[in-house]
Amino acid sequence: MTNVLGFILVMNALLCCGHAEGAILTIDPNWSTFHSEERVTFICDMNEGKDTDWEYEIKKNGEQFLRSNPHKSFTLQPIQIDHSDEYQCCGLRKSSGDTKCSDTVSLTVTAQPKATLTAGPTTIPVGGSVTLSCYLPSAGGWKYKWFRKTKNTPEVQLTDEENRDINVAQGGIYRCLGMRGNENYQSLVSDEVNITISFSNEVVVTRQPNWPQMFSGESITLTCEVQGGETIEWTYEWRRDGKPVKVGNNKHLTVSVNESSSEEYMCQCRRRDDWFSETKWSEKIPASVSDAVLTIDPNWSTFHSGDRVTFICDINEGKDTDWEYEIKKNGEQFLRSNPYKSFTFLPIQIDHSGEYQCCGLRKSSGDTKCSDTVSLTVTDPSEGEN
Repeated sequence: MTNVLGFILVMNALLCCGHAEGAILTIDPNWSTFHSEERVTFICDMNEGKDTDWEYEIKKNGEQFLRSNPHKSFTLQPIQIDHSDEYQCCGLRKSSGDTKCSDTVSLTVTAQPKATLTAGPTTIPVGGSVTLSCYLPSAGGWKYKWFRKTKNTPEVQLTDEENRDINVAQGGIYRCLGMRGNENYQSLVSDEVNITISFSNEVVVTRQPNWPQMFSGESITLTCEVQGGETIEWTYEWRRDGKPVKVGNNKHLTVSVNESSSEEYMCQCRRRDDWFSETKWSEKIPASVSDAVLTIDPNWSTFHSGDRVTFICDINEGKDTDWEYEIKKNGEQFLRSNPYKSFTFLPIQIDHSGEYQCCGLRKSSGDTKCSDTVSLTVTDPSEGEN
């Protein structure tokens, strides 16, 4: 009981007389991590008497770092990576020479960080938007600067945006950086992110002449058009087998085919006044030479029984005399091998209607090349008489 009473009396005496706490070192700003070239202020509170009763010093890893100072605040600028360590402040009472020291406080300094810009989708529909986020590896105290440019305009700061996340509805090239410490310190700027506006208009490529079968050396003209975008000025980008071929304001592209040709072309359009507003890619359009081509002469849609028809088989390789030819009807041999590429049949009958194909047999190697099928329709002219 006596011990308890003694403890209570001691506590009351301390409370009554305002017994001083130990020294306290604080760091301003109170961030978990600093970066090289920033500023840090050490503040040493003795919690006893007046601030002017003491002289102060800051120790780093137990050694004097900043000399005795009549002021309790020490500002260090710029700080460097090798300033990372354990810090302590001590006060020397002028009247008595007594010394009080704080506990240690850790200071971590890393290299200047680089902002990282991320986006949801980088292609958004007309009228849509996307959220951009600016990330820095150390938390605390950051505000953000955002920048945008296009192919035809210089980079400008988005003055109304200081948040980490922003919502944008414009196409363009975006970058960001972080700033803190009353905006006196900036991170490295982020890499660029391209945001593109996608039009829903369908892009159609047509070809002229639009023959299903092409001969080596022939040329075709491809035309790229945006359905519903006739009033807009477009820039046209052409690709062949996925690789860029041509970019310009001409919607036509003329190509020549040869025996080795087997390309597919497609087109995409961008607004001339906004390079980051684009359509989807068109469907692929083939531009290739057929191995073999069957034509029917005369080139009528319908024949009548008793007419004459000539089948002509062209092989797009070597000389005509390098091959022997045959005509197939519905997949079966119809006219036997012939040293000539033309077959004339007279008279034709209604039961000659069917799907025809020509094939060439190379005399030297036995290789075979066959054409696509061609329809032949034969009717009875008397059926139309009354």
